Formats: sequence, structure tokens, C-alpha cells
Amino acid sequence: MIESEVSRIVANVMIVESQDDEAFLRAIIEHINESNHLTITIVEFYILDGIERENYRSLEQRLKRLNNTLLKDDIQKIGIVLDLDEQTREERLALVSQCIQRVFREAVRIDDTQKLFQLNASTNTQIGCHFLHVNEQGELETVLREIKTQDSPHADCVEAWRFCLAQKNIDINRKKIDKLWIQNYIREDTPSQNEKREAKKYCNLSHALTKKDIWNFDHEVLNELKEFLQLFAV
Repeated sequence: MIESEVSRIVANVMIVESQDDEAFLRAIIEHINESNHLTITIVEFYILDGIERENYRSLEQRLKRLNNTLLKDDIQKIGIVLDLDEQTREERLALVSQCIQRVFREAVRIDDTQKLFQLNASTNTQIGCHFLHVNEQGELETVLREIKTQDSPHADCVEAWRFCLAQKNIDINRKKIDKLWIQNYIREDTPSQNEKREAKKYCNLSHALTKKDIWNFDHEVLNELKEFLQLFAV
């Protein structure tokens, strides 16, 4: 039997918080594959629609569903990519490990965000976790602000708005500011006039991430993430 007849799709899957995270990772994977002549393959993304700060119930439920089909689907590698937010890397890793150990029998404890670990002794499946951050804090939008390449007058005015509110003793957290900044960048600063006329179709993050000239996908802040994603190369 020739090799092509016995070859099979490598079943690597990735768990993320949102559709925006999926779009971002797909853009980075495409860039890595084109730049480094690699083949990073993720056959399916599973979206959590956010994650609770303390108990990670949505992550645990997703892992339970994966556990039910692990052997049938021949899943070889599981990646988990979450925002670091305001927690430390150690705190996040501890919570993720607790979820894994509650779901999978005799599961390994994850203590490094740049490695894959054998899930347990009864399977060859590997699992790993990475956190999106800039200088050990933040989330996807924080990273996107860091790698933007175009002038951003509309987006930058968000900081002035925040200062104005602070003068009135109204506090807006950094997470909301970063999200508003990105919204203005992709809706006002970077789309063409034609795109603005069809804002619903073009002025969203999924489309904006296909415009490689408005992001620097070679920025050093992405180095750790790229190293993690390359663990899924075949």
C-alpha cells in the first residue's frame, strides 16, 4: 500500500475564548506557514465565548466533550489559548491544570506555556496552553494595539475620552479601553470609504486581520505565541 493511502489528517484542535481569537490565530498561523515554510495544522477551533475568572467552567465543559471523542477522533494535540488579563501566568496555569485534571484521569500538570505535555499515561494525546499578553498583562486587544502599523487618530482619541471621564471621577478599565481602541482602528482609521459604506461586512476584526498591511505580524510581542503554535506543525 502506498504512503498516500495510509496517510491521515493530523487531528490538532485549539480551544479559544472567542471568534476574534480564532481569526487572530488563523492569521498568525497563515503568516508562519508562509514565512517559515511550515505546515501548522489546526483541524478545528472550539470557542468558549469567554471564560470565568475563578472557575473556568466553560473550559472544563469543553474538555469533557473532547474527552468523550478523544480516541474516536484520534486527536493528537490540544492547544488552549486564553487571555492573561490581570492574573499572573502561574495563576492562570494553575486554573487550567485543575480543569484538565478534573476531566482527564491521572492527567499531567501543565507548568509551562511553551511546551506540550502528554495528557496522561493512557493516551498519546498532547496538550498545551498559551496566554495572550503584553508585558504579562492584557488580552487579544492589548496585543493588537501593540502590533498595529497605521496612523490611528480616531483610535488614539479613546485615551482622551478616558482622561475626560477620569476628570469626572468616572473610571473605565483598561480592558474596555483596549476594545474601544481596536474598534475605532478597524472601523475608522484603516478601512476605505467603500468598506465604510458596507461596515457590517468589512469593518470587523475577522476582515481586518486579512489586511496584512495594518498589522505587524513579525512584531517581537508575538514571538512566544509563534513558538507555541509551531508545536502544532506537521
